[in-house]
Amino acid sequence: MLLCLSECVFTLSFTLFGLLSLLAPKIVSPSVHDPTDAIAMLNLIYFIGDTGLLCRNWCVCLITIARAEVVLWPLGSKSWQRLLRRRRRFFISFLFVLGISIILSYVKHADLISYVCYQNSSMKLALWSKPFAMTERQYHLYLSYCYFVFQGSMVWCVITIFTIVIVVRLKPWKQEQPGMFGSSYKSVNSKESTRPSGYQSIPVQIEAIKKRKQSQLRATRLVIVIVLLFLLLELFTCIATVLELLGVVQSGGYVVATMEMVGNVLVNIDSICNFVVFVATLKQFRKIFCQLACCSCVRRVFTGEADIGRFGNVGSNSSLNNCLTMVTTCPANRIDLD
Repeated sequence: MLLCLSECVFTLSFTLFGLLSLLAPKIVSPSVHDPTDAIAMLNLIYFIGDTGLLCRNWCVCLITIARAEVVLWPLGSKSWQRLLRRRRRFFISFLFVLGISIILSYVKHADLISYVCYQNSSMKLALWSKPFAMTERQYHLYLSYCYFVFQGSMVWCVITIFTIVIVVRLKPWKQEQPGMFGSSYKSVNSKESTRPSGYQSIPVQIEAIKKRKQSQLRATRLVIVIVLLFLLLELFTCIATVLELLGVVQSGGYVVATMEMVGNVLVNIDSICNFVVFVATLKQFRKIFCQLACCSCVRRVFTGEADIGRFGNVGSNSSLNNCLTMVTTCPANRIDLD
């Protein structure tokens, strides 16, 4: 849910900026006569979008770490083996990440001052921003060594490490899987096969363990798919950050701006892929999506059926009973859709 919320905040912010750039270009490229509220609103949209992006990346990281804990210690009872598997600790960790993201995004967007230049030949105004409290070099160092490292490089490295741990532990290339997916259940099945043929009933506990292992395996596969998409599509941003840290490309130049634009496009593609994965694999998410998409159509059909049953034969008791039955069953159908 937190990952979906972060995706929605990030996507909505940048979609809103795209709509503003198409419908109201003066707001995106303000002139000297425009009010300062438009510039503040534009900066606020960027601030919310960057905060959502940071929370989204680190939420994927926290989910990967939590899944690695499940794979490494499926029956772990110690506190250090269940750091992020509990909802309360996971939520507290997400709030900590949210606080850091807000601070970093605020420093990025708040410490700026706008400059206006007027060109007499073309009779146009140019507007750009520069750091206010920090110097130009300090601001670029902050973006290179603090903000973009927290956004891309650090997250990418941590997710890569824990993904390797999950894949090596599960060993999907082998037929027999150790740990919680293979050996324990296989031993139980071998014991069941040695029983007499007349004893065909399987204990309820074994069935419950089997279903739990299958659900854990599906959840692990879902996390691996999301993480692999993240690693592939965020690799370009990570490489761009490393090149900027090493001084291969100049900070604040045209090349960095182009690489940042390409990285934003890949991030949007990753968000779309995550949405498709959620709809295809998560049953509850698919139900909610179908409910939001079909809610108005279903209500319209139910209302039409109720009106037909109510006004078809007013003098007939059977039609009145059918009408009452139809009206009382409509909420039940809506509950089933939920």
